[in-house]
Amino acid sequence: MPLPVPVQSVLDLSFSLLFVGPLTVLFWRGTFNTVSNLAFVDLPTFSSRWYPALVLYLTGLLVKISVDLFKQSLRPILATHCTVIQGFSSLIFLYLDATFGVVMWVGGFNLLHVFPSLYWFSLTGVLFLSTSILMFIQAFHCTGGTPLSICTDELKNVFTTSSYFGTPLSICTDELKNVFTTSSYFGTPLSIC
Repeated sequence: MPLPVPVQSVLDLSFSLLFVGPLTVLFWRGTFNTVSNLAFVDLPTFSSRWYPALVLYLTGLLVKISVDLFKQSLRPILATHCTVIQGFSSLIFLYLDATFGVVMWVGGFNLLHVFPSLYWFSLTGVLFLSTSILMFIQAFHCTGGTPLSICTDELKNVFTTSSYFGTPLSICTDELKNVFTTSSYFGTPLSIC
């Protein structure tokens, strides 16, 4: 017998807040500390960290974008394979996405140590600027940490990337092909997918 919807919602929220949220924080913090120790172990000052921090940020960003683009084209292929291959592929893509998300955060965090520095007025300026931009583009909901409902790690959830602007993948792919195959970049509009 299925549970009533309010009871199921309370159980889902409780499980998310008591187990999934803390375990997510532990994963992120452990990965953050590991990447930080590996990248900045021999760099005694914050000012010497800008180059490795920039490399980490750009590497994380490029891998996350590549994983998202590759997931979109791989989903139809994996739909015809067995459950074991689908589950293994989902695990690999989730781990890559999560790990390189942390790599990007480590880079960005250490860049903030260097450029606006750790003075209260510079960090307050960064806070107000980023908050204003997120509110202006109506993307402040992206800052939510613990999900209110848990998405399971199934093929349809892992390989369906939600688009912020609701743009279908075929339009994004066509525009990206146009940008990279056109000899003159001046005549090609840049689209955000």
